[in-house]
Amino acid sequence: MLIIEVFYNVTAMTPLFPQLAYAYVVGVGFAVIIQGARLGFGLIGIDDFSKGKYARGTFGLLFSLAVTIFESYSSAHIASWEVFTNFSDSILLLLNFTIWVGFALELRLALSLAGSRIGEQDEEKDTDWVAPEENTVQITQVVPKIKENGVGK
Repeated sequence: MLIIEVFYNVTAMTPLFPQLAYAYVVGVGFAVIIQGARLGFGLIGIDDFSKGKYARGTFGLLFSLAVTIFESYSSAHIASWEVFTNFSDSILLLLNFTIWVGFALELRLALSLAGSRIGEQDEEKDTDWVAPEENTVQITQVVPKIKENGVGK
């Protein structure tokens, strides 16, 4: 979908930006922002579900749904693009199928990770300080022995 969006956006931006380089920058920029927003909201929502933060996860997936609806709406414009005049209905179905299957996969991933605790640190562990094990030598034992042996003189 990203590649088709890029070409569509570049074609749409060419009348506004006569220099083709500017049209490409704007066209690629819009496509990357839209696809990046969907990817970001989906991944953040899935991560929140995996951490047990269901309200935040739902919020993220709702924004992903909003971007999906926007993409579905814009696919109608892409399908009516003059390049696809002979088979615009088929292109519209293909684009919408791709868009909604991607969202269904996001939901499936969120539901499968909803009960797991991936990425969440164990609350009982304190990562700033690690207790020494029984077999390790502590610095308070080493410094006096160095002074006894005369090391460092």
